[in-house]
Amino acid sequence: MKLIAYTPALVPTEKIADYHLPPEQLIFSGLPLDAIEKATADDSRLPVFLEDQGNFPTFMILHSWPGPQIYTDNQQAVLLRSYSTDSRFQGQGYADASLKLLPAFTREHFPTAEELILGVNSKNGKAIKLYQKHGFTETLPPLTTEYGQLLLMTLPL
Repeated sequence: MKLIAYTPALVPTEKIADYHLPPEQLIFSGLPLDAIEKATADDSRLPVFLEDQGNFPTFMILHSWPGPQIYTDNQQAVLLRSYSTDSRFQGQGYADASLKLLPAFTREHFPTAEELILGVNSKNGKAIKLYQKHGFTETLPPLTTEYGQLLLMTLPL
C-alpha cells in the first residue's frame, strides 16, 4: 500500500467514477470526482489516493496555503480535506494505513509544512477517534457552521 498523488495516468477515471459513499457520509465529505475537478483549477490542492493492488480505496486532498487560512494563520500548515474511504472498503484498515503514511507523504510533497490541519464535524465520532489515534489533537477552538460544531484538529509534522 502507498499514497500516490493523483494523475489521470495513475488512477483510471472509471475507478474514480465508481467510488461509493452512502448519503450519511456524503454530509461530511464529497466524492473524489468533484474534489479533483476543483483541484485542476487550483494548484494549491493535491488530490491523493491510497493505492492497494490496483484499488484506490481512500481519497483525500492536501491543500496548501491559502487553503488552511480558514482555520489558521500558519502559512506552513497543510489542510487535509475531502478525506474518505470508499464504502466497499471500509472496515478493512485502509483509513488507518492512509493516515499512518500521511505525515511522510506530506513532508515529501510539502517540504516546508509544519503541521496538518483538518476540520471534522463533532457528530462524526468515528472520524474523530480515527484522527486522534493517529496523533491529531484539538488545539484550536471549534467553529460553529451551518452543519453544526466543527472541531479543528492538528498534527505537527
